[in-house]
Amino acid sequence: MISIGLLIAVAVAYFLGYPEIAFWIVVLGLGNGVLGLIKAVSNREWYEQSAREAGVEPSYAMLFGSKFVALAINLWAAWFLGTAANYF
Repeated sequence: MISIGLLIAVAVAYFLGYPEIAFWIVVLGLGNGVLGLIKAVSNREWYEQSAREAGVEPSYAMLFGSKFVALAINLWAAWFLGTAANYF
């Protein structure tokens, strides 16, 4: 759910002409994803309980795969927005 909210905030900021704000929102989203992955790896019981509550069988392969795809998309978005904001 937080991903959809971040996507909407990024799109609104970008289309209103504030690529700097959109860039930093994406960077915060990247940090959130990395911290979530670290928490899932360091606290196995929490991850397994959260996955079961969501109705999914816990799988670290699925966790790493989905996080890799999400991080790759967010890295591309950060690069794109950083270029638009003249950070790079």
